[in-house]
Amino acid sequence: MARPAQQAVQENQATQTATSLPSVAPTATHVPQPTAEPETVSPLEEIVFGPCLETQLGFAENINIPWNLIGGDGENFIVLDVNTMTKGNLSYLEEVGPDGLPTRLGDIKISPDGKWIAYEGSYSKKNRLYIDSALTLLNQTEEKSIGLEIKQPYRLKRWVDADTLLIHYEDPEAPYLYLTSFFDPVSGDEYIFSIRDLPNYYDEDGGAFMVANYWLDGDLVPDPTMTRIIYPAIDQTDSYVYNILWDSKEEKIITRFQYMVIAFNEPFWALDGSDFIMRNFLEKEKGKWYSDWFLMSREGDYRQITSFMDFMEIGYYFDDISRSPDGRYLVFRLSYEMDGLDKAKYILLDIKSSELSGFCIDSSYEEGSMNTPVPWSPDSRYIEIDLKEGILIVNVEERTATKIAEDVFAYGWIVREE
Repeated sequence: MARPAQQAVQENQATQTATSLPSVAPTATHVPQPTAEPETVSPLEEIVFGPCLETQLGFAENINIPWNLIGGDGENFIVLDVNTMTKGNLSYLEEVGPDGLPTRLGDIKISPDGKWIAYEGSYSKKNRLYIDSALTLLNQTEEKSIGLEIKQPYRLKRWVDADTLLIHYEDPEAPYLYLTSFFDPVSGDEYIFSIRDLPNYYDEDGGAFMVANYWLDGDLVPDPTMTRIIYPAIDQTDSYVYNILWDSKEEKIITRFQYMVIAFNEPFWALDGSDFIMRNFLEKEKGKWYSDWFLMSREGDYRQITSFMDFMEIGYYFDDISRSPDGRYLVFRLSYEMDGLDKAKYILLDIKSSELSGFCIDSSYEEGSMNTPVPWSPDSRYIEIDLKEGILIVNVEERTATKIAEDVFAYGWIVREE
């Protein structure tokens, strides 16, 4: 079951022009320039335009995936055993709204190890944050569910690691901004970051949140160790906007690199905080800027992962982006135009190999997207993709794609009780 498309976002991305881009190069290190001859087909081009995985229907009888999926079937929350295709309803996650109709609680966020789910309350329970063990979901009740009171309006964003949630609060001193909270729901420990505490943060026309909202994780993005922060800042001398890599312990800028106001351009930290992935923008020809992926260390050293500018036309964009729990893989949905037709496919890349490798997965352009990160199994072996016609399970190591269900979507993977 596909989620609704964000047509306005897609149109905004497709109409980006060179006038919104600074004419300066990143200052971290020298940006590698393409060296391949025009007639040479790069590994990335082979991945994008080569044969995609063939989809098979149903698993072999001896399949044993040690994870379940949690999701929905349009009417109920469910736990889906992908091996047996049995579904268990999670009726305790439903609530009746003021209009008398059933309504879901807030979106479910699953910890990277698959052991915990967190979700917002709604209506009568909107000031509570819930966290439940994945092992007891099928026997869970609303009464037994752990609810923690939150004393101010909040938005649950994601798990930073297996123990920490990232939450947004409205900033009472700057209503157009959000405070970023690292919250341990078990111990109750909390650490709050404010972009207003950082030098030269981007606050044009009093609307930094409106500008930085394309990150979706907030106005600033701390690493899991809370000693590095990425945030948008403006250079007062040249009026250009940059992403800043900030050392919060030493209180100094490690480096800055080019910023682009465009949707779905958030950085992706490794779970141990060792490095992050970030899109950058390169000028191949004067006035023609292209988007590519870079891997940057916490000390500011980086290398270019992809070079779409070698073979793609302007107008392509990425969404549904996620990084595997082990930090090795990057997956995203690539949308582009070819021969006058809108096309889309998922691209999975091994970003830690000495030579770029990976594969593509066909996708229907009409399915749309809400920039829902592709869910990874905790062992980084499987991904789940919601297509219009059903759920697709991809075995990353074996490079197989299997359709297993119709009229079902998934939030992610959870542990399976043996």
